Amino acid sequence: QRLEELGGDACQRLLASMSLLSSQIDVAVGEALQLQALEAEQEREELELSKPVSPTSKALAHEVDAAVETAETQVERLHEQLSALDGVATRVREMEEQLSAGDAWRQRLEVFV
Repeated sequence: QRLEELGGDACQRLLASMSLLSSQIDVAVGEALQLQALEAEQEREELELSKPVSPTSKALAHEVDAAVETAETQVERLHEQLSALDGVATRVREMEEQLSAGDAWRQRLEVFV
């Protein structure tokens, strides 16, 4: 009130500046609270990651490691699968040869027809 009595224009500028300062303080407080919440969440995540692995997790990791094939085992397994298909490939090749021979005979017969 005293300021309003002293000068209208200067008082209005001072009140506007004080209002702006108050708003900026509110924003800063809000950002500080948000930052604290983020830091607390990050600390919780770091604490969770630093917990020791449970025995069941260790056992599961061991089972996964055991289930992973070594290169040698994988080569042996694939060789067994492919060797079983060798007979099929041989039979397909024989049939292709027979068909090719039949085509040659058909072409010879077409010459006479």
